[in-house]
Amino acid sequence: MPAMPDSDPVDTWFAPAARSDAAALGRQSQLFIGRNLATALLEALSEPSALLNSHRQVIHANGAFLKLAGREHVAEILGLRPGEILQCVHVDAGPAGCGTSQSCATCGAVFSILEGQKGGHANSVCRLHCHTPFGSEAFDFRVATESLEHAGERFVLFRLENITDEKRRQSLERLFFHDVLNLVGAIRGFTELLRDYRLEDREELHELLLQASHQLVDQVQGQRLLLKAERGELELKPQRLWLQTFLKDLVAIYRHHPVVQPVEVRVLPLAEDLALMTDPGLLSRVLGNLVLNACEAVGAGGQVTVGCDVGSERIRIWVENAGEIPTPVQAKIFTESVSTKGRGRGLGTYSVRLFCDYLGGRAFFASGAGLTRFSIELPAA
Repeated sequence: MPAMPDSDPVDTWFAPAARSDAAALGRQSQLFIGRNLATALLEALSEPSALLNSHRQVIHANGAFLKLAGREHVAEILGLRPGEILQCVHVDAGPAGCGTSQSCATCGAVFSILEGQKGGHANSVCRLHCHTPFGSEAFDFRVATESLEHAGERFVLFRLENITDEKRRQSLERLFFHDVLNLVGAIRGFTELLRDYRLEDREELHELLLQASHQLVDQVQGQRLLLKAERGELELKPQRLWLQTFLKDLVAIYRHHPVVQPVEVRVLPLAEDLALMTDPGLLSRVLGNLVLNACEAVGAGGQVTVGCDVGSERIRIWVENAGEIPTPVQAKIFTESVSTKGRGRGLGTYSVRLFCDYLGGRAFFASGAGLTRFSIELPAA
């Protein structure tokens, strides 16, 4: 709980705040100057590794760690803590830097370091949100620490393994099954209706079933494209599509999905249909997830609106529903880990941003005054 204005300021919310002074840092760094067994073993490690003192400050690091930090010499990071070197967004929130903010209490890296200081070893997985030239980005690391003694002093060997790509691949696999199950649900709804549909109306239902089947095949093919993206081989296949027709067809495909059936989904008409050059498969995944999420949010009897705002250079497509997203959830809405709908369900909004990046667009949302609107912006054709 934050201190009251008239209270003494706290020096930390989690790990100890104390640091070694410049003289102590200089003396400790001298222990690793030159070619000795400790520095040779550290440099032999392939993963980014550093030696930390009792105050969690870097005393020495190998080449892989310096490369990860974007530095050339150990002197540039001497005395800093890991989160400060990697530009963790929570550093400034703590009264004494890395390890001292309230968010640090759930940080796997800090936990492993503290465990290592007790004389043993520890392993954890840590997600760091770091400042980058492109804004705040999340990176996943596997962290390992080991207590060791050198020249009569005790240090912690701190090792990192960047598993961001591995985590991303796992998320993409879950996204694939998430989206495929959405379409399978729609197809099941169509086939159940076939048993009771009036004979003269079956042609329309057959057409919707065919469209959904094609969409399912597109999703499978889309997964293959995403796997290529992980290897840097993704080639989008943009096609010219008519936006009004595309939106109506998309809503029609999902209309018989169990989540959508009890909800009124309407597409606001454009003054005139507009041509858009984009990859229809990825765009379908983006908008399909937004429609399903909105329908889940409003529930039976609710209303969801799909609209489009056209500019000279950008086209904005949006999905709006009644209700607001809780404030604590909003900050994490586009990460794959957040979910207000149960285990494995927080992937829809993550996929929206992921695929918008591929399409050369951006995704954002606004939630307030009793409404929530998710929007995507794409380059105009």
